[in-house]
Amino acid sequence: MRNVGAISHAVINPPVGVHGTAAAKVEFFDRASVDRLMAQANNGHIRGHLRCGGRIPNVVLNRIRVSAHSNTVPNDHGNNGHGSRVLQVVGDSQIVRRSHLEAVLASPNNRVIYGLERVRTFTQADGLSCVEFRFASYTVQAARARNVFMAQKHRRDIPENERIMWEGVTCLFGPDPCQ
Repeated sequence: MRNVGAISHAVINPPVGVHGTAAAKVEFFDRASVDRLMAQANNGHIRGHLRCGGRIPNVVLNRIRVSAHSNTVPNDHGNNGHGSRVLQVVGDSQIVRRSHLEAVLASPNNRVIYGLERVRTFTQADGLSCVEFRFASYTVQAARARNVFMAQKHRRDIPENERIMWEGVTCLFGPDPCQ
């Protein structure tokens, strides 16, 4: 989905029982994004842009309505002060690498359960690495992961040299690719 709006979270459920296809739930931060998606679905625009396993999805409003909610964060958290499900982690390449970051999220102290749309890794000219996670959810995944990564700076139960490297890590929200 593109040009619809920032996604708060998404869940995909596999086929169950008499239902031969999967079902997905996508929740946006505001009603205007819902209206844009429904307009695209109703005018046929979505048929050329959204396919799942070769099929064109049936788009309907969920029977459970949710009120709009805020994703406002301090400006220094990135994305012009709006949290998103995209989190960019920048820092020393010894700790800012996908395998290490995922191990931190999975550790018994944190146990963050998450779904990913995509992960990209970039090396910057100054020798720092950037790992961009595109989570399925803002509140319970991207924001939680950011809190876990930022808390590493204050942990006393990790080696001192690793904690010092964590002090140089920044976590910024990036623009949602669905906006």
